[in-house]
Amino acid sequence: MNGAIWRSLLWKEWREHRWKLAALVVVVLGLHAWVLDATRPGPAHYANAFWATLFIVVPIGSAFVAIGLAAGEQSQRTASFMRSSPVDLRGLAIVKLLVGGATIAAIIMLAAVLTRALVAAADAYSWQSDASSLESLDSLRHLYETGGWFLTALLIGVSVSISLILWMAAPAVNSKSEVRAGAIGLIVVVACWTLLAWGVYFVNRDAAPSSDQRVVIAHLAAMMPGGIWVALISLDGLAGQSYLLFPYLATHVPLACWYITHFGHTGDRERSRLSDAAPLVAAAPVWLGPARRSPLTALLWKHTRECAPIVLAGAIGALGLAVTTICVQYSQGSTIDLMDITSESVLVAFITLGCCAGLVCGAGVLTSELEPRLFTFWRTRPIPIDLWFAIAFLGGLALLVGVFGVPVAVAYQFTMPEDRQNEP
Repeated sequence: MNGAIWRSLLWKEWREHRWKLAALVVVVLGLHAWVLDATRPGPAHYANAFWATLFIVVPIGSAFVAIGLAAGEQSQRTASFMRSSPVDLRGLAIVKLLVGGATIAAIIMLAAVLTRALVAAADAYSWQSDASSLESLDSLRHLYETGGWFLTALLIGVSVSISLILWMAAPAVNSKSEVRAGAIGLIVVVACWTLLAWGVYFVNRDAAPSSDQRVVIAHLAAMMPGGIWVALISLDGLAGQSYLLFPYLATHVPLACWYITHFGHTGDRERSRLSDAAPLVAAAPVWLGPARRSPLTALLWKHTRECAPIVLAGAIGALGLAVTTICVQYSQGSTIDLMDITSESVLVAFITLGCCAGLVCGAGVLTSELEPRLFTFWRTRPIPIDLWFAIAFLGGLALLVGVFGVPVAVAYQFTMPEDRQNEP
């Protein structure tokens, strides 16, 4: 492809990713503003917003980008146009991966620059700052031979985001909707980590792992979705960090090749299956239940039926992840109380997968209604558009809060200090 085509592809992907980038920028700026406001008038924890960006914004943003890479062309009905245009689909797939990765890298860069600016301002103007917060940043320099936390944070964040994007986008490539792509990616990520955690549990259930076993476990973790971060932490102070690149590439290069070679190809089998099934569907007896008495209950029933499988799958995954974390930590002879381990594991698992489930429901179910033919259908119905959006948003929110919010609230009560629990 010549330079004009590459520039056109880059322009196209930039147009598709700019609003995702804008949304993530607002989140990062809000995190830093909240940290500055929440710590007044005491010492500021400047690193907290940066850690929140790495542990929360990067995974959720990577999932946000990945479902678009996997199902964007199919859900927008542009896949057939791209196949008929004089554009190499492999080149388009490469551009999509590059722009998607650059979107998350820009967020990490922004968070690192803001944190570095706050630290420099604190030194210049003698602001109060928490020493432990700054020490947590300095500890990053030991994970890579970079000489500072800034470049180390960029390397770790970009490695984790690329890993999550590939693990979620490659298995779900050419999905028909963002809902399907998000569900497939979420299942793959949770399944990989659950299998690894149970493997570690059964191997080391009687004793803590030795140094050699920790190296092996770290190399296996580097092959998992986003596992390079866990691998670096587990090998802190041990030899073998320089070799983590090889297991990382061993799984992620094939995933990238799979996405690039399969992007845009639905296959003759899929087309023949759809054409053969069409007359059967037309000839099949059609049964519909009784009509709902009001537009409100009809919309609520519709969106609940669409979101419930995603929320249920996320809840099962969160429960499995929490149980796995509890078993692994408790089997290592941890001195932490079982109730503390349980509450913290439930908090992390249900918050993380709850955000992912909400992302899939929001980006998938709601935006799928804006497809040209479906949107035209809704505009011809005697249902106001604002009522449709309000019911879809509130119904999905109530479902997410009921399934994920209640366990988080209960677990949070057990993680609070006793003096705060006794407050009126």
